[in-house]
Amino acid sequence: MFLGSGTLIETVEARVKSLERVLKDYIAKKFTGYVVLRNDVQGIYISIAIVEGHLAACRSIESGRMYEGVECCRIVMNHLYEPEGVIEVQDVPYNLIILDTTIFPLSKVERSTTLSSVLGAEVGMPRVVAPPSPPVTPPPPAIMPAIPPIRKEEVKVEEIGVEKPKEELPPPQPTTPPPSVVVPPPPAPPAPEKLAEISISKECIDPVTLYMVIKSGQLLESLTTPLLFKELIEKVRNIINEKKPGYIYLSSELEKATLKLIYDSQSNNISIEIEKEGATICGDNARKELENKLISNIKIWYVV
Repeated sequence: MFLGSGTLIETVEARVKSLERVLKDYIAKKFTGYVVLRNDVQGIYISIAIVEGHLAACRSIESGRMYEGVECCRIVMNHLYEPEGVIEVQDVPYNLIILDTTIFPLSKVERSTTLSSVLGAEVGMPRVVAPPSPPVTPPPPAIMPAIPPIRKEEVKVEEIGVEKPKEELPPPQPTTPPPSVVVPPPPAPPAPEKLAEISISKECIDPVTLYMVIKSGQLLESLTTPLLFKELIEKVRNIINEKKPGYIYLSSELEKATLKLIYDSQSNNISIEIEKEGATICGDNARKELENKLISNIKIWYVV
């Protein structure tokens, strides 16, 4: 459900210990990781991200449909005391949970829900406070070397004699100027390499590729100015021409939706994925959805 994985620290059947009891216990411990409920008989899969005891994110599948964020919390309420299924608790590093919520932004729980009230949990991603920097020891005072006293030297006055008249020099002879050197014009700059036509993939983004790119990619830039889709593609072309990357990953926002885009240099394809109201739109349908719409909060990563 979430791509990040960590150390499995507990597995218990729901009939022995309910999902509600497991969540309350680990929230009280200020736990950071995932609590997962698997019920293969009913086709239910729930994954809840907890960060320092905060209810941070939620994704679930029920009856073949995906639920995220607040909607997922509503699904969890229906299975808090259900005796079927297996509950797993995974200790997952904070940075991997951040990656997962970047990949699945709709999964974030950013306002109070009935579930958070029942569990007595705060919601949202808590701020991680950096450890205080060690005290700075002032350097020892600099010891200035002793300056030797300035010696006063006697000033000798030279006798001034009568200067003899200088002999007149013959006038300079005209010289022949050197032959002029013709400087050849600089060579013309090489013509820019013509890029092959980029095609739009009909498939959704491969989650394994997406996770690899985000985990190993470098943040290239964040754009504050909204762009149209055609301007965004032109931006990708410029990055391809300048950086010659293996992959480019782009995350951004639309009105009530999020947009993810990946460029793969091997196939010269761009995969597009829009998450809107719990549904995922890909390929040509996603491109049509983006026509004449402004795309904002654009962040671009690349992998060489």
